[in-house]
Amino acid sequence: MSAKAAQATGEKGLRAWINSPTGPKTTHFWGPVANWGFVIAVSGDVVRGELRDPPPQRSLGPRQRVDLASREAREKWPVCPNPWDLAPIVAIDRYFEAKSSDSLL
Repeated sequence: MSAKAAQATGEKGLRAWINSPTGPKTTHFWGPVANWGFVIAVSGDVVRGELRDPPPQRSLGPRQRVDLASREAREKWPVCPNPWDLAPIVAIDRYFEAKSSDSLL
């Protein structure tokens, strides 16, 4: 096979792959490429030491103290929904359901 014929066959194969269901025009190609790109980027950060914790700040300004306190409060006190908040809504809903079926419970 001559060099031109081999090159033409290679171009046809490349075009066929580009237009294939798993080629670079689809998410089936770019999803794994992006995933491995993230892995490579994080490994580079680890090697350079960029993922270590930053040094502690020596002094905080008033806004920083308030921000830090509010973040700690959000983490320590999770929101617990009160079931009585929805009691009137549930009662009204049950009333209209019963009324629509023409039998009050």
